Amino acid sequence: MAHQYRYPPLPASQQPKEYEPFAQELENMTSKTFGGNGSISSGSPMTYRDDNGGLIGPFPVVTASKEVGAALMDVYKKFSSLGSIPNDAKEVAILVTGAKFDCAYEQYAHHHIALKQAGLSEEQTQAIRRREKPQGLSQAAGVTYECAKHLVEIPGPLPQKMYDEWVKVLGSKDNVLLCIHYVGIYSYLSILMNAADVPIPETD
Repeated sequence: MAHQYRYPPLPASQQPKEYEPFAQELENMTSKTFGGNGSISSGSPMTYRDDNGGLIGPFPVVTASKEVGAALMDVYKKFSSLGSIPNDAKEVAILVTGAKFDCAYEQYAHHHIALKQAGLSEEQTQAIRRREKPQGLSQAAGVTYECAKHLVEIPGPLPQKMYDEWVKVLGSKDNVLLCIHYVGIYSYLSILMNAADVPIPETD
């Protein structure tokens, strides 16, 4: 039985005229980031469009959010102005967040991205999905795992000792702040996708 989408994926050409440009921008952004549908730079397969060409994952609910969705994506695009963090640390932070919320598509997508673009192994991504710390992480990714997990799992402030170690391994407070923003925005997106009951692609 086909999944009943609460916010159906539609190609930009079928979106209401007032936010067709935003939908088109999302399509262009995802194509640039992931390459052809079903591949990440001709590597590990990841499906982000349906058979009609509509974006799946978080994009239907983000597009349906109109001005709010556009503002959310505008904020996301500005993250790089804060600093730069290693890809493995970034993906570990995102995967920890997805595991906390058990968000199906977030874990599906960033599992593939982590394998192909961040150098993580299948065993490492699966450990994070089980909410366990993987073996063999880089120092930056390992500390990021501990700090991100604390932020999403334990109420109250991040302990000073953990914060100081995070700054040390990522190189600056700005870089740590960037990583915190990734935890925050993927928590937000995970909640949106869970509320919208976003599935992983049926072929996967």
